[in-house]
Amino acid sequence: RRPDLKRTLVLQPGLEQAELYFANGSDRFLDPFHGPVMELLMVNYLAQGRGVIIHGCAIARQGRGMLFVGESCDGKSTLATMWDKEECVEVLSDDRTVVRKQGDEYRMYGTPSHAEAKNGSPRAVKLERIFFLRHGAHHSSKQTSEIEAVSTFLTCSFPPYWDPQGMEFSMELFSDVAAQVPCEELTFKPE
Repeated sequence: RRPDLKRTLVLQPGLEQAELYFANGSDRFLDPFHGPVMELLMVNYLAQGRGVIIHGCAIARQGRGMLFVGESCDGKSTLATMWDKEECVEVLSDDRTVVRKQGDEYRMYGTPSHAEAKNGSPRAVKLERIFFLRHGAHHSSKQTSEIEAVSTFLTCSFPPYWDPQGMEFSMELFSDVAAQVPCEELTFKPE
């Protein structure tokens, strides 16, 4: 036991049940879904063959889904703010996006997140194009190889590193997405 922990989440196999414990002696309200609790539940739930959470800005433009993937400070929230001003565009998420396979296509879903732009929609749209964000000296885009795409997904997602089967599923999903959905590296000069 660690006395400095405010909450402890215990996940049961299959995620049919979870237990959340609060530290004794706390006199202030602790929102059970604040912080990593909800994200841990989602990561584990999705990794059981259901999908993954990608660190990305999800845009639905005239029914077409574009995902801008990047790490913190790569420009996802800035892009969401810019896209939000356009007609016929819905920002599904500005920071965390769920990607799931349905039938023979991949769909992306917005999630409520803690990001700056506060965009989050539960709507889904077919994932048609992926852009990996990079800062550079000039604006450019180039196709990425499948191995580059999978590598970037791994660094810009929330896979369950502690769960071998969940990691296997996540890696297979990353590989399949990279093979089915056009992926580009989008380099831009931050200005």
